[in-house]
Amino acid sequence: VGCDMYQSKTSKIFHFMKRIEMPNELLVHTTESVPDNFWPESLPKLLVIVLQIPKASESFLSSASPGYFLVMYFTPSLEFVKMAQDIENGKEVEDNAARLTLSWLLKCDKEDTMKKKLKILASVYDYKNSGLPSVCGKFNGKPAMVHSALKVHRCREMGYLELDIDMRPNNIIMNRVITSMIPGSLLKLTFALALIVQGEQEDELPERCLSAIKFINIDARNVPFWPFEQRN
Repeated sequence: VGCDMYQSKTSKIFHFMKRIEMPNELLVHTTESVPDNFWPESLPKLLVIVLQIPKASESFLSSASPGYFLVMYFTPSLEFVKMAQDIENGKEVEDNAARLTLSWLLKCDKEDTMKKKLKILASVYDYKNSGLPSVCGKFNGKPAMVHSALKVHRCREMGYLELDIDMRPNNIIMNRVITSMIPGSLLKLTFALALIVQGEQEDELPERCLSAIKFINIDARNVPFWPFEQRN
């Protein structure tokens, strides 16, 4: 339902939702169709995904290095809400991915085994003509496990689940490749990002995206700094 982009001069930003006043408009997309007393207890009304993206700096591996952070807001589809209702009411739901996803949303902040199932997939359209380094091509469109890069924050009172993913790689060469893409290359790119809960057993397959978003020609040159600077 929305997406914001900011840049930080010195540090990573975690638990972004704690730092803002959440507008009610973010919840309108689905929640207006579902009365509160029918909303599944295990299903967050808002999924917030925060990607920490590195920016070129002298210290590539520093936790205080400057970077961008991309904040994406998702509300569940009405179809998924209804499936979640059925699952909570003990009804049989044949969609394996829906059962796995609901279980992950319920347990990802409590169980490491569930938390480790999350993977991210990035796909650049028309990669051959994108101008990106060829070394990145082997990663295009292929999922990667998030593992220790993920921090989970849940607020039941506000009804949101926030997933913070640190994209700063531990490999200096790959760090330089990623920073070379921002901000200039983003202006020319069309790419999609998806999060997927990995299915491992037969009753967890086939997989479906937890979230997906498409970006076209992002202008990252003049995104605002966080925290916002006071103007006279």
